[in-house]
Amino acid sequence: MRLVTYGVGGRERVGVQLDDGIHDAGFDGTMVELIAAGHERLAAVERHARSAPVVPDAVLRAPLRPRSLRDFLTFERHLRNVFSRLRREISEEWYRVPAYYKGMPDTVIGPEEEIPWPAYSDHLDHELELAAVIGAAGRDIPAERAMEHVFGWTIWND
Repeated sequence: MRLVTYGVGGRERVGVQLDDGIHDAGFDGTMVELIAAGHERLAAVERHARSAPVVPDAVLRAPLRPRSLRDFLTFERHLRNVFSRLRREISEEWYRVPAYYKGMPDTVIGPEEEIPWPAYSDHLDHELELAAVIGAAGRDIPAERAMEHVFGWTIWND
């Protein structure tokens, strides 16, 4: 199921994108609130969307505006490339401790929205990434149980 946030008539709603278009999810809240409601709520959302008509003039927005955002440094080849330019080696600690930086969730924009362009830059860099949307809190989670905490996936351009 492809969950979306869409705009229509000056407001944003949660929807489901099906083959024939966007259908309202019948959920009166944001995507973040739907995620907090848990997987149990998803069955009702999908049932409602499949029986709801296509929303005319729906415009896709950013799928969600997360409360927090962490970008993990897990792609070794990318890190090696960066560190080689700095004439440094990857620390052994990097292989043992997940490294990340906190992003700013208020900078999330949606498809077809204009990207703010810094006046001091002639071009923008892009990094297409797969983002895990965490739905259930946890700590010290064993690898074999990690997927229990993933609500879903989205594509992210860092």
